[in-house]
This record gives sequence, C-alpha cells and structure tokens, in this order.
Amino acid sequence: MSDGGKGSKPRPFSISHDEWSTRWDAIFGRDTERNDEGEVRVNKQGQLEQMVEGQWAPSQEQPK
Repeated sequence: MSDGGKGSKPRPFSISHDEWSTRWDAIFGRDTERNDEGEVRVNKQGQLEQMVEGQWAPSQEQPK
C-alpha cells in the first residue's frame, strides 16, 4: 500500500554527523565552553564535567 508516506528508513544525511552536531550547538547554544575555572556542565552523554586548568574533566560533584 503506497500512501506517499516517508516510510521507516531515515532520510540520508547530506552532511557529516560532526558538522550536524556543531551546527546544532551553534543554534541552540548547548555545551558552550568558557574558561571559568570550576565551571560545571553536563556533557552530551549526560555526565557532569568541570573546567580544570582550561580543560573539561569529569566532575566529582553530585547531580542536583
């Protein structure tokens, strides 16, 4: 039965996943990095990270 729907296969990507991710972050402002020592963020995997010496490192803080 052909009803003109998209079907179950995903549409092809015309750009790489990394490029798509970069553009998503630029549009929605997610994971913007600042060099504030001690700043805490949640990474894309849902883990807490803390800025230590200019690098994001796993945080020892508990999620709130």
